[in-house]
Order: sequence, then structure tokens, then C-alpha cells
Amino acid sequence: METPCQLSPAQVSQIAFGLTRRSRPKRASLWLSRGNHRKGIHARLAGIWITRIAANPDAATLACQTWQDYQTAVATLPPAATTTSSTPAHVGIGPGTELKKLLSKIGIVAAPGCSCNSRAALMDKNGPDWCQEHLEEIIGWLGEESAKRHLPFIPAAARLLVKRAIGNARKLSASTGAF
Repeated sequence: METPCQLSPAQVSQIAFGLTRRSRPKRASLWLSRGNHRKGIHARLAGIWITRIAANPDAATLACQTWQDYQTAVATLPPAATTTSSTPAHVGIGPGTELKKLLSKIGIVAAPGCSCNSRAALMDKNGPDWCQEHLEEIIGWLGEESAKRHLPFIPAAARLLVKRAIGNARKLSASTGAF
């Protein structure tokens, strides 16, 4: 009988999360949208699969084959597209970036396909004064995104977060002269 390959815990974690995303895409997208992948989902799944692989040689063979398939798929991917000079680079300084930082502290991160990054770039481009004038519109954006993610939305808390982001951006701009 052939000896199965030796997979590291990181490889098992990647396989387990990939299999979970493939078999339960709704649950996986919900985890990702809530930022739960940062709260130990990988570690828990890896722990379960490491135990299964150690106890069952068939599971070890399947995991090795899955890892080899993954490596083959990654090798055939086209290289990542480079940004052209016609596309403006996102500076990463401003109220939009500060709002994203504040939201990430409570586990809310930009999900693939959401308009968070483009709206943050718009906020950064227009500056703190524009954001202050369009405060209700920005709060509406947060409400829309929370509804898409099935998260509770409290307008007063959103208003405080946006105002804090604007204040942080103003402090940062005073020290760097960005605006």
C-alpha cells in the first residue's frame, strides 16, 4: 500500500476551508462576509480534518489527492493582471480608508463583489469636508451593505463611526498635509 503524503497543518487548513466553501457556498460566503474567517474558522476546520486524516488512511489519501489537484490548478492559472498607469492608484489616506479601518476592528471587512472599496475610494478622493456634507448618504451606504450581509444596522452607531472616521482623517491630514 502506498504511503500517503505528509501535509502540514497549513495545507490541511487550506484544503478543509476550500472543501467547505465548495460544498457549502452559502455558509462560506456568510462566514467571509462577517469576517469569521479571521476568528478561527480555518483553525477549527484544520483541527477536525487533521484528526480525521490521522484516524483514516482513506481520508489521508483523499487529502493528498486534493492537495495535488489544487497545486495543479494553481500552476495553470494565468498571471495576475498588472495595473496600468491610466488607472489611478488608491492612496489609502482619507475618511474612506479610516472608516474601513474602524469597521475591520469589529470584524466587518470588504467582501468580494461589494461596493465598499469603490465607495471608500470616493470618500478618500473627495475628502473629509465632502464626507461631512454627505453624511446621510454615507450612512445610507452602510445601511444598504448591512442589509446585504444580514447584519443589524443602528443608524446612530453608523453616524458615530463615520464622524470618527472623518475626524481621524482630518487629524491624519493635519500631520501629513494630505488634504
